[in-house]
Amino acid sequence: MAKIILHLHLYQPPRENPWTDQVDPEPPAAPLANWNERISAECYEPSIKSLAHVSWNVAPTLFRWIHKYRPHAYAGILEADRKSRELYQGHGSALAHPFHHAILPLLSAGDRDTEIFWGRRDFELRFGRSPEGLWLPETAVDMATLSAACEAGIHFVILAPSQALRVRRLPDSPWQDVTCETLDTTCSYVCSLPSGKSLAVFFYNGSLAHEIAFGRLAESGERFWERIRRGLGNLGETQLLHAATDGETYGHHTKEGADSLFSVLSKFQKTASTPLTNYGAYLEKFPPAYEVEIRENSSWSCAHGIERWRSDCGCRVTGGSQSWRGPLRQALEWLAGEINQV
Repeated sequence: MAKIILHLHLYQPPRENPWTDQVDPEPPAAPLANWNERISAECYEPSIKSLAHVSWNVAPTLFRWIHKYRPHAYAGILEADRKSRELYQGHGSALAHPFHHAILPLLSAGDRDTEIFWGRRDFELRFGRSPEGLWLPETAVDMATLSAACEAGIHFVILAPSQALRVRRLPDSPWQDVTCETLDTTCSYVCSLPSGKSLAVFFYNGSLAHEIAFGRLAESGERFWERIRRGLGNLGETQLLHAATDGETYGHHTKEGADSLFSVLSKFQKTASTPLTNYGAYLEKFPPAYEVEIRENSSWSCAHGIERWRSDCGCRVTGGSQSWRGPLRQALEWLAGEINQV
């Protein structure tokens, strides 16, 4: 039977008041005091029962808040990773995350290395092990980012299907250009780096991820189960059906999401040969047979690459010019350079 992985990316922006290190009251989050508390109650805590069976990451700034204000949830998350190592041949399901939710291709080399190093160290201190995979914020990527991740000991990353440029079968078949529609997302790829080293890349199934995040699939455990079962039915035993979404989909964006996810996983656990796995376990059993070249300066959330974080590219919630993005970023980069000199 083919394998399945569902990845949950858990992140909230830091909401602490810098003067008090407390999250101020946020009335729109009623009936709870702030959005961290509400999203934790709706999503993070109900999802803990599923984490051992899926793939996931928790951004360090969010994990700090959970550790401080939801110690029972914090303990449950650590226990889920420990249990996943028992289920998946020693491979934990938790992935590391840069220390902040920064767009790594836009950082200086020093800042990028620091973000990855601090993220890895935070992971090691919390989970008591080295991370195998790294979630890239917004899946924003370039070769320098992959090289930095590899130098930090990372073995694989997860990207959107639109971020693959061309592929070839190893060792030396001709290169073929790919699109979202033509890329085979059912296998892993190896990306060769300028240093001569390499790391693995997984490109998630875009249509399944979209159905989960935006197509109301997570509203019904039964429809969710049928969709995945149907997808697995078309695959061979070495192939992979996998999707990556914001973890907040399960319980916050979709009220029934956490229960639907648990229902799906429970049904798969009852099968004689469960198809559930995680990326590290899959990679050990099925190493890449294909090589990929990535689309430089791309991400999962900007059709223009990474321009939404530095130009008036058209990505916006409401109308109006966002020509202020470029000058603001230039000013912040100038300030960072001056501070670094001091």
